[in-house]
Amino acid sequence: MTRRAFVLPVVIFLALLVGVVAALLLERQSAHTLAVERQAASYRDRHFEKGVREVLSAWTDSLSGQAIENLIGDDGHVLDLATADGGWVEVYLFDGQGSALTDPTGLTQEEHDDAAGLLDALAAIVGDRTNPAWFRPVGPVKICVNSAPPELLEAAASYATGGKAGRRFARELMDAKSRKGAIEAPDLETAKGADRIGAEERVVLDRLLTLKTELWAMVIDVYPPGAKGVPTARYGARFLAPGVGGRSTSMQALGKFLSWESLPVE
Repeated sequence: MTRRAFVLPVVIFLALLVGVVAALLLERQSAHTLAVERQAASYRDRHFEKGVREVLSAWTDSLSGQAIENLIGDDGHVLDLATADGGWVEVYLFDGQGSALTDPTGLTQEEHDDAAGLLDALAAIVGDRTNPAWFRPVGPVKICVNSAPPELLEAAASYATGGKAGRRFARELMDAKSRKGAIEAPDLETAKGADRIGAEERVVLDRLLTLKTELWAMVIDVYPPGAKGVPTARYGARFLAPGVGGRSTSMQALGKFLSWESLPVE
């Protein structure tokens, strides 16, 4: 009887031990399965993203000789792509040149001085009250006047004139944009005259400002089959209009794009 009383706890202990070991093995197997699934999903996502980038990089060649702004809808929509699994990709284009260049890589000395001078002038005007949308890492030094905020227009004139002009110049341009919907060449000349910007100062200002957009920002929304509302992935990219010279990127995998990044879908 004593022997039986001794054996029963041992059996219970062994049963518990077997149960614990089995649970640990199942948990480990489950964790391994999840890790494999995550790795496979990441692999698929990377290759899908690369495929979308390659297709859109090639598509930008079709824009050669076209007025890109005339192809864009009111909300920026320009293209839809169907995916093999029944999902789709929505592509939007926006003027990407209404901001100041921050990365001097590949610039000439004159361009480097202009880019740095513009940033210094902006800092003197706004201090630490900056907006991330005022800056970009790639593209030309020139800023498109129709998409630039008044702070950058003022900074451009301030740098060109050594601080003698700026605020009135920016106000003249913004008033013209408000009245007509877009700033045109005569408006730019009027603003220069209103602020009495001299001939040599105009040369500097002309190096900083342009009426024609050369750098475009692309937003790519990815939707799975049957999806509604919020996309499952969003990417942002920048590219130069076909035929426009510019700094080449060392990241050949980006194709025609100067930059490519994941964006929050919210």
